[in-house]
Amino acid sequence: MPAAEEFIAVGLWFPVFVAVVSGIPGAVNIEWRQAVARRGELPKERMVVVYCNSGSLSAQGVFALRLLGYDNVKVLQDGYEGWKAKGGFDAHRRASRSAGH
Repeated sequence: MPAAEEFIAVGLWFPVFVAVVSGIPGAVNIEWRQAVARRGELPKERMVVVYCNSGSLSAQGVFALRLLGYDNVKVLQDGYEGWKAKGGFDAHRRASRSAGH
């Protein structure tokens, strides 16, 4: 995953979770059925990493956005739970240091 400045994270959630989930720090949280309606809020000049708890809602959102011409959207594989289990941003920082970036 690129540095946090290079992308925007968007969490797609069921309505009951949008207001209460913390998710990835700095992410925009959207009710998953509103992803298409709120597409104008997504930048086209940066990568948009879309995630949900496990990956199924985000895959649907990314599919719909790609059909609408958003080629800069990607699914965070394994969702938020997988991201946390792998160490989140700390894991990325460690990997970048060991690779000499």
